[in-house]
Amino acid sequence: MSFLRSLFICPCGSHRDLFVHCSFARAARTVICSSFVRSLFVHCSFIVRSLFVHCSFIVRLLFVFCSSFVRLSFVICSSFVRLSFVFSLSACRATTARVAHTCPCGSHRLSHKISYKPS
Repeated sequence: MSFLRSLFICPCGSHRDLFVHCSFARAARTVICSSFVRSLFVHCSFIVRSLFVHCSFIVRLLFVFCSSFVRLSFVICSSFVRLSFVFSLSACRATTARVAHTCPCGSHRLSHKISYKPS
């Protein structure tokens, strides 16, 4: 015979009270634990949700800031490169024209004046 079945068959009744107390303690423990687990899940899900909202907001702000910073950096760098190119080209043309006019052999002389108008 199993132990549980012997508790219900025992004529003295003391085992039955022990079974009732144990089953009540087990039920109370289950209720308390499930309530604790439920409240823990609610609090953790709230924390995770708020972290997700704040992190996504921060990531969105970083994306907006970084994209505007990258755009501004690109504009500044492209303007600098354009100005450097124009300056280098005009300096190169001026040097070429000066060398062509001062070359003693005369074969490099240009028949027309080199002029550059930056746009």
